[in-house]
This record gives sequence, structure tokens and C-alpha cells, in this order.
Amino acid sequence: MKAISIQVSVLRRMRNNEHVEFFANIDDITVNNEASIPEVMPQVKVLQKVYKDEDDIYKRDAKAMETKYISGAHRSRRGAFMLLKRSIDAARYSDEPEHVEAVVRLNEVLHNYRSIPSAPMFETSALIRNMLEDLRKQRYDEAVKVLKLSSDVDKLEEKNEEFRAIYAERTHSTEVSEIKGTMGGIRPKVDRAFVNLLEAVNTYYTFNKLSGKIDQVNPYYSVIVLIDGFIEQAKRIYDRRTPGAYTSKPNKPGGSEDEDTETPVDSVPVLAVSSQEIKGSWSMLLVMADQKAFEEALYPDALHGTLVLSSPTVNDYPDFPIEEFEVKGGRPIGLVVSPPKGDLTFDRPLYSMGLATGDVIKDDKLLAVITGIEWPASTGGLREE
Repeated sequence: MKAISIQVSVLRRMRNNEHVEFFANIDDITVNNEASIPEVMPQVKVLQKVYKDEDDIYKRDAKAMETKYISGAHRSRRGAFMLLKRSIDAARYSDEPEHVEAVVRLNEVLHNYRSIPSAPMFETSALIRNMLEDLRKQRYDEAVKVLKLSSDVDKLEEKNEEFRAIYAERTHSTEVSEIKGTMGGIRPKVDRAFVNLLEAVNTYYTFNKLSGKIDQVNPYYSVIVLIDGFIEQAKRIYDRRTPGAYTSKPNKPGGSEDEDTETPVDSVPVLAVSSQEIKGSWSMLLVMADQKAFEEALYPDALHGTLVLSSPTVNDYPDFPIEEFEVKGGRPIGLVVSPPKGDLTFDRPLYSMGLATGDVIKDDKLLAVITGIEWPASTGGLREE
């Protein structure tokens, strides 16, 4: 007998965008068949309500001033700082005595704020504002004018204020998230409503079947076929990321009954991070809690693979190349990864954008899942040694 069979794990494995798109398709199915399946409309209405909440949260998160926008603004103001600094440095080679004297004065200010290139984002704002206040004192303002750097100082202020505005917007977005909810909070509610709907659909399909309705005139049969199609599609998407994750016997219309089976195979090791640090602008270390399990699962197979992060709260570049293993006492203890793009560098010290889970992938195969990772902020390629 035809019935929908689904493990909740299929829903949990979807990424946020996949989850929203999946339920957009389910919503279309229920709307298009609303007149022919009145018995399950209470369950449909519940699912539609929580899915609308999820869709609103997802769209809000997508439009919010998130990590990549903050990182871009931070990169821009650091660029403005470095331009000012290097213009001052270049002026010391002038043969004009007043230029050299101006450099000496301005280096007093630069020395006091030398931590700006490496300071965490939220601390940098205050440092730059304080530095600008100092530069506008008479002693230093005269030196700025001698070197014709007033426009560079104004540009630094402009870029710093742009960052502060974006950061304030993101803070407001976070407060709104706490009120309206997050993807991590709404997705289980949608999943539960969906499972309740499936149970109702299966029940009324069976009732109609036992009452003598053949599949061709049983409205729940066509709904089951449509929903089954999207479930199988979701499995295929996950299987492309994780080859061998499922073996299944698809139950096609007209096929034999009770063929809806799903068997997970090749269980994937789950590892936990015990510590995490930014070792350099292009290097981050993840030390594992169970180092024996880590060695058995990933050493040396994961070398030159990719750590793919996912999080219900962070939208950023997720792919972190695995460069090497951290070895201590002759045993591997953790992974060393580089930033997700060649023109990005890690912020130092570690500035967490939120908690994440990482898939370790090599040659399109999932080797392990790592939990407890802090999603690191990254900015442009400027680095102050």
C-alpha cells in the first residue's frame, strides 16, 4: 500500500536554503490540492503558518547586514587606515625639514594606535575614533595639513562611521532575531508540522483505499506521489554531498506495495573541537577533543580536503581549505585550515560570528562531521606583522 515514508534526519540534513525551498514546494502541493483533501486541512494550515514564519526569518536573515557586509566595511576602513599610515611613512623620505618634523609628530599618534590593524572589529571602532580626536588636536592637525593628508583623515572617519552604522544595524537585527526567532528555532517546528501532515495524508489515503477507491481516483494518492518526489530529490541532493548516505527502493506509481524503505549506511564519525585559535592571518587551528578518534577518521585522508561550515545564524563564505595536520608528540591532534578565499585573512584574535558545524569533505566524500566550531571573522588581505 502506498504511503509516505520519511526519516526526520532527511529534513535535518538540509541546509537552510534547501529547507526553505523544499517546503515552498510542499506548500504549492497543498495549495493546488486544497479542494480535494479537506480532511487534512487543519494540519495543512498549521504547516503553512510555521512555514511562513520560517520563510520570513530566512528572508530577514538574507537581507540583514551579516558577516560579509561587516567584513567588507571593516576591510575598507582598515584600508583607509593603512593608506594614511603609509602616506605618513613615505613622507619621512622627503628632503623638506617641515615634512620630516610632521612625520615625527604623527608617528606619536600612530604608535599609540598601532594595534588598529589587528584589533577585533568592535574594538577597532573606538580606537579609530580616539585616534581621529588626537589627529584634530592643534599639534597634530598642523602636521596633517603640512603633509596634505586632511582628505585621508576624513576618509578614515567616513569609513569608520560606515562600519559603525552597519554594526549597529546588525545588532538591531540580532535583537529582532531574538524576538522573532532564528532558523535553528523555527525549523524543528516546521518539521514536526510536516510529519503530522504526512501521518494525516497516509491515514486518509489508507481509509480511501480500504473504502474501495482505486489510486487513480484517490486524491491522496497523487499528493503522496508529488511529496514523495520532493523527498527523493532531497535525498539525492544530500547523497551528492555524501556519496553512499542512503540506499533506497523508490516506490513508483504502479509498483509493488511496501517498497518505501530507507536504510542509512556508512555512518560518519562525529568529532568535537576542544580548542580553536588563529595562528596567523592565513592559518587557523582546530584541536580535537578525542584525538584518537580524530586520527582514525581523518589522518591523513583529509589533507587538502575542505572544511565546509554551516550555521543557522551565519551567512558567509563556508569553505575552508585543509592545509595540514597539527602534530604533537608524533600524533595528529587537529586540523590547520586557511581562510575561505584567497583574498581574505583571519581576524586576530579569533572573533566568533557564531557557533557552527563543519563537514570534512575530500573528493566529494564526507569523511567526518566536526561540532563546536566558532565561525571565524575574516577580512581583506591586509596584514600588519
